[in-house]
Amino acid sequence: MTDSSNNEERAMPASSLSFLSQLNWVYLVGYLFAAAGDNLYGSYRYALLKSYGMSRSIIEVMYVLGYASSLLFGTVAASLADVYGRRLACILCAVFFIIMSVLLNIPIVWVALIANLAWGVAHAFHATAFEAWLIQEHRNRLLGDQILAQIFQHAYVGTGIVSIFMGISAQLLVEISSYRAPFNLSIVFFVAMIIFVWNFWPENYGNKKVQPTTTFTSASEAIRADYRIVVVGICSALNEASIHIFITEWTPTLNHANGSIGAKDLPYGYIFAIFMAFDMIGSLVFYPLAKRIQVQSYMIIISVLTSIVVLIPVLVPKSFIIILSAFAIYEFCIGLYRPSMAILRSVYIPNETRTTIMSYMRVPQLICTIIVLLGHFPLSTVYILCCVFNVLALICMITLRTAPVPNRHENMDEREALLDEPPSPLFQVKKSPIRVSSSASLIPQDDINESTHTK
Repeated sequence: MTDSSNNEERAMPASSLSFLSQLNWVYLVGYLFAAAGDNLYGSYRYALLKSYGMSRSIIEVMYVLGYASSLLFGTVAASLADVYGRRLACILCAVFFIIMSVLLNIPIVWVALIANLAWGVAHAFHATAFEAWLIQEHRNRLLGDQILAQIFQHAYVGTGIVSIFMGISAQLLVEISSYRAPFNLSIVFFVAMIIFVWNFWPENYGNKKVQPTTTFTSASEAIRADYRIVVVGICSALNEASIHIFITEWTPTLNHANGSIGAKDLPYGYIFAIFMAFDMIGSLVFYPLAKRIQVQSYMIIISVLTSIVVLIPVLVPKSFIIILSAFAIYEFCIGLYRPSMAILRSVYIPNETRTTIMSYMRVPQLICTIIVLLGHFPLSTVYILCCVFNVLALICMITLRTAPVPNRHENMDEREALLDEPPSPLFQVKKSPIRVSSSASLIPQDDINESTHTK
C-alpha cells in the first residue's frame, strides 16, 4: 500500500477502517460468485446454440432478443433498484441467470428464445446494480475515492483470475460431458451468490422515499442539466456496444480464420482463459496508472488502440494467430477500461439516481448492438462498425478530458442530501490521488499531500 493510501486510512476513524476491510471482502465474495457463474458458461454460449443446429444468423437473432430484453425490460427493472434496493437487484440478477441456464438445457428454439430473454434481464441487473451497491456503501461510510478505486481493481483483477479458471473448467467439463455442463455448474455459483448476498450485504437505495416515476424523472432532469453525464454515457455506450459485438462474434471469427467448419475444432474454453488473462493484466495496470496519469488522458490512448486492433480481422481475415493476438490485446484494453469507466461514472453520475442513469446509458449501447447483429453483416463489416464506435468513443473521451469535475456540492452523498447538512468533519477523509479532473495534472500530488497535511 502506498504512502498516500496510508495517510488516507490514518485520516479515517476506526469504525471506517473496520468497514473498509469488511466492504472489500464482502463485496468481492458476492461479486466474484456472480463472475464465476457468468464466465463459466460464457465461452460456450455460442457453441451450445450452434450444437443445436442453429446457423450464425439464428444465433445472432438469439443474442439480439437478449439485448432487446435487456433494453425493454431490463432497463426499467434495473432502474427500479434505486427505489426498491440494489441488493435485491443483485439477487434477481442471479435468479434470471439461473432461469437461463436451466432453459438452455432444452434443445428447442422457442425455449432458447425464452432463455435469452431471461439473460437480457439478468445482464441489465449485472451491469448496473453491483456497481451502484458498492458505490453507495462506500459513500455511506465516507471512505475516500482512492479506496473505491482499490476495490474496483480488486474486483476486476479477481474477475480475471476467476474467469481464467472458469474458462479452463468449462473446457474440461465439455471434454468429459457436453456443452450443457458449464451452464449447469454455473447454477451452483449463482445459488451461492444469492445465499451470500442475502446474508452479508446490507440493502441500500438511491432514495426509497420517492415514487419510481419520480426516480425516472429525476434521472432525466440530471442528464438534461449536465452535459458531462451525457458524454460519459455516450462514451460508455459506444465502448460497451463494441465489446458486446465482440463477445458475440469472436467465436465465428476465429473459426473462419482457422478454416474450421464444426464448433468442436477450437478449444473455446482455453481461448477464453487466454482472453481473461489479458483482461486481468489490464485490470492490474489500472490502479498504479490512475494514480499517476489522469484517467481521461490514458483512456484516450486506449481508445486509439482499440480502434486499431478491432480492424485486424478486416486486414488479415485468415491469420488465426494474428487475430487471436489482436483479440488478446483488445481484452487487455477492456480490463483497463472497465475500472477506469467505473471511476468516471462514480465522479460524474449523482448517487440518488445512479442505477437509473446507468440504465439509461445502456439504451444507446443496446440499440447499436441490436442494429449490428440484426444486419447480419459480413464479419469484416461488423469489425469496421466496431472501429467506428471506438473512434466516436475516443472523441467523447477527448471532450471529457477538458470538462470540469463536479464539485462536492454538485454530487453530494445521499445522506447529505437527506439530512440537508454535511457529515461531521470527524468522518471526512482526505482527497484521493486518483486523477480525474483536467486540472489535477497541473498540481503535483506531493504538493496536495503536503498542503493537506499542514492543515
